[in-house]
Amino acid sequence: MPGGPFWSVLFFLMLITLAIDSMFGQVEVPLTDILDELGHKQYITKFRVLLGICVSGLLVGLVFVTQSGYYTFQLFNTYSVSLPLLVTAVCECVAVAWIYGVERFGQDLEVITGKYPKRMWLYLWKYISPVVITLILIGSTIRQGINPINYHIYRDYEDSDDGEYPAWALTCAAFMISLIVLPIFVGVLLYYFRRWKVRRSYHMDKQNHVMVDIQSECPTYRSVDRSNSEG
Repeated sequence: MPGGPFWSVLFFLMLITLAIDSMFGQVEVPLTDILDELGHKQYITKFRVLLGICVSGLLVGLVFVTQSGYYTFQLFNTYSVSLPLLVTAVCECVAVAWIYGVERFGQDLEVITGKYPKRMWLYLWKYISPVVITLILIGSTIRQGINPINYHIYRDYEDSDDGEYPAWALTCAAFMISLIVLPIFVGVLLYYFRRWKVRRSYHMDKQNHVMVDIQSECPTYRSVDRSNSEG
């Protein structure tokens, strides 16, 4: 091809720009979450968190450049993208349309854009999208369960046959899927646990205030309580 080196340089520059663009989302999301939760601590700084995220990503990425990195990448690319992404999409639809409320979400869009969305979009967000994504998730899970991932066996630079990943590799893939999806459910449990603690402390404080009011306004109660403590 005429000008082959030139097109090669353009091709790899395109790959670099695509990688940088993808890393923006992968770095900014955990960086923002960590700073929002722990940014008030003195030893938590943006540079340290950013350095930790980038070093962690570098160490994980070294696995893909080893001699068997292609097989690890194929396993990672097959099981860590499609299923967790579908689970996340279903959770987002449920959280926005059912927990937060599709009407409130429409009002927020009206504040931002100045125009309330049509009813068709509200029904799509609340009913059609969760059902369709759930069906795709079920179908993808069944398909990957029936047809497990294979890899090519290369001998003397020739494509000879397909091999199946061992059971321990598929177990690692299942663990990887759960590791990606698990923070969603852990976050929900932590939210409701904190909400329960706040309500419990509120009711306890309310009861304590009531007891203080009774003791201050009822002399008989103070005398009875003092005699019980002395007895």
